[in-house]
Amino acid sequence: MNISFIRLLYLFLFYFTIFSNPLCAHLYNEAHFLNPPTEKTRPYNILFVGNSITFWSGGLPEALRDLTLSMKIKTNIQEHTEGGRFFFQHAENKNLETVLKIGLWDYVVLQGNTSEAIPTDPHFNTFSPSLRILHDKIKQHNHSCKIILFSTTPPDKKKLSLSSIIHENYTKIGMELNVVVAPVGLAWIKFSGLQDTDPSTNILFDDEKHPSVYGKMLNTYLFYGILFNKNPKEISIPTPQYKNKALDPKLIKSLKEIAFQTLVEQGFLRNDNSP
Repeated sequence: MNISFIRLLYLFLFYFTIFSNPLCAHLYNEAHFLNPPTEKTRPYNILFVGNSITFWSGGLPEALRDLTLSMKIKTNIQEHTEGGRFFFQHAENKNLETVLKIGLWDYVVLQGNTSEAIPTDPHFNTFSPSLRILHDKIKQHNHSCKIILFSTTPPDKKKLSLSSIIHENYTKIGMELNVVVAPVGLAWIKFSGLQDTDPSTNILFDDEKHPSVYGKMLNTYLFYGILFNKNPKEISIPTPQYKNKALDPKLIKSLKEIAFQTLVEQGFLRNDNSP
């Protein structure tokens, strides 16, 4: 019998077995789906888990969705957010567990209460244990998912210096779990320096607790650089709008620069002048 014919017969029987069996077909498709996404195949599936720090001023997920659309990066960005949530509440949330089960996520961003990573906070003792639980739940259903910890700022703008302590504690648990830490608080410290020279550039909303639209955009540029390994300074789309008004282009340029500098310092990106 012709060898080529035998090979073709074996191939036919292999694929017939795989795709005629629902279980085998499911496993094959799932394995294929878990391959690293590229802009030529399928969107990046990104889930933001957090509270009002994530959804305030129009929302970080929405801003990142608009940005990636303009930059022609395919994304499926979703959020599971509730006001005032701590990590232990995320870890106990059955609805979140369902979201983790049904979605094959490429990235999950975890954002908790702004004070729980501060050692003097009453919830500090649940900070690391809750992140361990969340990590295990995510990995149980999304084996190749990359987890990103959203290192926040303290709830009081007069205590921005505590951002370094918060970031240090996020880094400790991040190293233990082998996950990425987004240096949001460190970038906000740089933003506060910008406020010293121009008080009108407020990173916080009027309640002085939540991100202003400019604080949200700084977070957006940070996550753009982390998720897609791209320099936020190279974003060349028109200046974003908020409530049908264009934002200050000079300030937006400064935010991109702050995001870039922070990501370089934390090892996410290389400096412009690197060889």
